[in-house]
Amino acid sequence: MKTGRNKIFIGFNDIANIPILFKQAFKESGLKCDYFRFSNEEEHPFGYSEDRTFRLFKYPPPFRIFGKNPFWIVNKILVSIFLFYSISRYKYFFFISPRSFYTNNKDLPIIKLFGKKVIMIFTGCVERDVNFAEADEDYICKKCQDISLQNWCLCNDANKKKELIGRLEKYSNKIIGQDDITSLVVDKSKLIWLYLISDYPKYKIDLQEKYNQKEIRIIHFPSNPLVKQSHIIIPILNMLARHKNVKIIIKDGIWKREKIEEELSKAHILVNALGAGYNTLPIEAMSYGCVVFNSQPHWFQRNVPDSPIVAITADNLEDTLIHYINNIPELKNYAEKSIDYYKKYHSPVAVGNFYKKILEMK
Repeated sequence: MKTGRNKIFIGFNDIANIPILFKQAFKESGLKCDYFRFSNEEEHPFGYSEDRTFRLFKYPPPFRIFGKNPFWIVNKILVSIFLFYSISRYKYFFFISPRSFYTNNKDLPIIKLFGKKVIMIFTGCVERDVNFAEADEDYICKKCQDISLQNWCLCNDANKKKELIGRLEKYSNKIIGQDDITSLVVDKSKLIWLYLISDYPKYKIDLQEKYNQKEIRIIHFPSNPLVKQSHIIIPILNMLARHKNVKIIIKDGIWKREKIEEELSKAHILVNALGAGYNTLPIEAMSYGCVVFNSQPHWFQRNVPDSPIVAITADNLEDTLIHYINNIPELKNYAEKSIDYYKKYHSPVAVGNFYKKILEMK
């Protein structure tokens, strides 16, 4: 496949493997793209693959001079070199919010000054408005138990969070995100819906065989149990484990990608999360014909009306699970729709073509 001349830069955060998957999506749509990280960052706990690296000195430094770290200023100079190198090579700059080259995003006006396009991707808690869905008792911010994450994401300081979002908005041509994480953006004309991506499934699935099995496998793999409301989900799953035809698998700690995909390929139901729309793991599940049980807020359903999600709340989760455990044909119907939905909206080629068109990247 021939690739286009418009080169795309993606950096620097790696959340849910978004950068590499966006690179794959753009490649399949005929656009050149590179994803960069800084070499002094720790390896991602989920073992996501990397692409290209900007070399910086790690901390602690190899030596100090009069107790000072001389490599701090060296790293600052190197980052500036990397910035202008990138400006000379790339036309579109995609940043996984809130990071860019410089602290407080001071590089963004420089990138814009050179006529480049800045696209910010909002992914979650950093940008989410804690008051977005006050009427929804399951809303993710109402039941979040991760205090350290709340502090890091400025959830308890509305003014600072608005200041952050305002700064990112000011220097972005477009912002990719979903309603609960873009509600603080003032200029709504900049917003584009975030379609997350999952790689093509590595295991072939025979749905007829899978849903003729006597045992129903139900999984819950929260990336952060304190946010995904696992304290509500897990006790209900443990009660269902008493059924002789039900096997419950709950992720304990960090698993390798291969293990997670293997479990998704065998599972019938993924109970994902309460309080927000679905994220990357459910998309992977869909590609394997594993039915996703997740909150389906009205604002999310309005944007993706045909999503094959079994809508759950904290109050109806147990009854909903029991209903589908006893109605396998209905469950299999959701599995079939899930695979089709993944191909239409969340496969790399589908997402790549969508953003290529809407951002007019020819």
